[in-house]
Amino acid sequence: MEFHEIKAFTRKGLNVIGNPATVAIVDEFPSDEDMGRAARKLASPMTTFVRATENKGVYDIRHFSPDGDECHVCGHATMAAVELLLRENPEFRDNGKLTMKMNPKFGVSAKSEIIADIDGDNISLHMPAIIDLQPMTDPAFYKELAAGLRVPEEEIEKPVFFAPRVRDLVVRFKSAETLLALEPDFPRLKQMAIEGKYQHEGLMGTAKSIIDGYDVINRVFLPGIDVDEDIACGSGNCSVIPYWVVKSQDGFGPEKRDFKVIYPYPPGGEGTCGGVQDLHLDVDKAEITLTGQAFYAKNIKIDLPQQESGRERQNGPRP
Repeated sequence: MEFHEIKAFTRKGLNVIGNPATVAIVDEFPSDEDMGRAARKLASPMTTFVRATENKGVYDIRHFSPDGDECHVCGHATMAAVELLLRENPEFRDNGKLTMKMNPKFGVSAKSEIIADIDGDNISLHMPAIIDLQPMTDPAFYKELAAGLRVPEEEIEKPVFFAPRVRDLVVRFKSAETLLALEPDFPRLKQMAIEGKYQHEGLMGTAKSIIDGYDVINRVFLPGIDVDEDIACGSGNCSVIPYWVVKSQDGFGPEKRDFKVIYPYPPGGEGTCGGVQDLHLDVDKAEITLTGQAFYAKNIKIDLPQQESGRERQNGPRP
């Protein structure tokens, strides 16, 4: 089966690593079991399958994490999939629009879709904003969180918020230096994510930026789906950006709606970062617009039994 590795949240002219996703364009989705097996075998931060619908420019999209389970929403893999489709359909580069329809069983948004607006190399994803963030009030939660992050509890801005539907925790740090220096206990964070009463999908660490040209620094931890630290995350902004606008008591002011976000991956690395993004929040629509770039990295082929893997396309995009 043929996959294509695309790195998302890159930026021409900057030394940005980009978060890789492996994407397959198929005529029919393989079985859930085969898509999960492919994801485990590829061990990419996300493995994504895209199927065209009867309507031009409209596609079904499904994401599988490295543990083989289906993921509700993934910004970086959606941007990667759009970039791959643009290589096959270059006419969309000039102010085109693509619609990516997510698996509706997860109920991430009312329409379960992400609209992509394209302007040359720039891809803007319209994604749900989780405005109804829920504060975490249990003192035992903060003790467990601080132990997993290996930081004093007082370094964490309270309250931490839980984002329903995407199941993420938004954890603001009082100083960017603390966020940058984090060396979490990942086995402990994984246990917290998948067991007990504080289960969640991702831990979105955020702080006001001390890096020139950026408003916010994010680090994202996903040990529950076998990604200890994400290189750069898109869907995390569905909760992080609403936090800064709606919930933060001393953030950027009530009128700010546009943010420049950076992922300093690897933390402390000289001259590189994981990804950069431009974000806009529309509170009334409960929508973020996530703008970034992506580039094609390589072609990958793996073997799956033909009778189980569905019908894949014979001709992929140009490498």
